[in-house]
Amino acid sequence: MSLRLQRNFVKRGKAHLRNDDFRSIPEEYPFLISASPPASSFENTQQPNSEPHLTLAVIQRLKPQLSELQKKRKNRQKTLKQRARKFATEITRRNIYKLWSTKKFIEVLDRKGIPQSRVLTRVSPTTGTHHVFIGLQKPYDFQRWDKLTSNWFTEAHYNPGV
Repeated sequence: MSLRLQRNFVKRGKAHLRNDDFRSIPEEYPFLISASPPASSFENTQQPNSEPHLTLAVIQRLKPQLSELQKKRKNRQKTLKQRARKFATEITRRNIYKLWSTKKFIEVLDRKGIPQSRVLTRVSPTTGTHHVFIGLQKPYDFQRWDKLTSNWFTEAHYNPGV
């Protein structure tokens, strides 16, 4: 059978070649060897997962990445919750501290001998900051103020038990 005849058979789908006909087909025309698709391609069409080991391999390979992503997501959510809790605590603590420190300032000033009638506490309407104003009317109060500033803040801020 000539090469041209074999091609025509293949094109028309009538390629029923005998084994001895294969000897005449040159190697550069492998498509002429069989008119039907290879058996492996039939398996592929029947079973979509013809190679399950590849799928498992892909899953096994991607599992660490997936767990890493899940871990990152979980950590991020935890971080956001912690941050929100931290800020809420900080705001509460600041408000309590402001009230406590105003009270403490008055106590310390009392202890230092400056009467409460000379101490005026105010809350800023814009920032909410607590201010303590001390009226210094007599000249000797300046000396007392100098002595006061050295340890007043230490007592008021850093020694809550004082």
